[in-house]
Amino acid sequence: MGNVTEPSFKTAIGLLLLMMGMGRQIYGRHWYRARRKRRRRETGLVFLNLIFLPGMVCLCLYLFTSRLDAFHVPLPGWLRLVGAVIFFAGDMLFVWTHRALGRNWSPTLEIMEGHTLVTTGPYRYVRHPLYAAALIISLGLSLTAANWLLALTWTGATALLVARRLGGGGGDAARGVRGGVSGVYGADGEVGAEGQEIGACPRLSSPLVLFGAGT
Repeated sequence: MGNVTEPSFKTAIGLLLLMMGMGRQIYGRHWYRARRKRRRRETGLVFLNLIFLPGMVCLCLYLFTSRLDAFHVPLPGWLRLVGAVIFFAGDMLFVWTHRALGRNWSPTLEIMEGHTLVTTGPYRYVRHPLYAAALIISLGLSLTAANWLLALTWTGATALLVARRLGGGGGDAARGVRGGVSGVYGADGEVGAEGQEIGACPRLSSPLVLFGAGT
């Protein structure tokens, strides 16, 4: 365990992030193509970019420079390796969820033509698998990097996003069905984001319940 060097942990994080990004590009390609055709700006996507900007900056500084060394936490090597395993598990859930969502995935609060209710894949077992994956990945990244500033900015952004998407900033939630998709709607009448993450659940759920059964 003691032979694992800091560059090795950075390489592991880079590969795990690459795996996550490739999964989203492969299974989310339908949304990216549709977005290019619409040629409009999604306010939800702007919010997403803004809250993760500090975390992305810290992540780049950690991976490619030594500027964040002052914020290093002396975690034992075995614990950082456990973090990498947790990160990998989160990646697998993230990719599996994207595969199950297919054309239904969207990073913004919207319903597009052809969206359907998703009850297969991880949605058979987990109420909000994509948000759960994001939190698992944040935990794995924090342990593997062993850097409290990176952990604070990345995990904070993830927690803020999940809280906002599941009702923390969306006003009073009400159950509704639109275009054949059942979901939880905020005050603006838009369906829960991340490819009908909430809409994949047939019942109205508490914003705090991530891992409850979906049936």
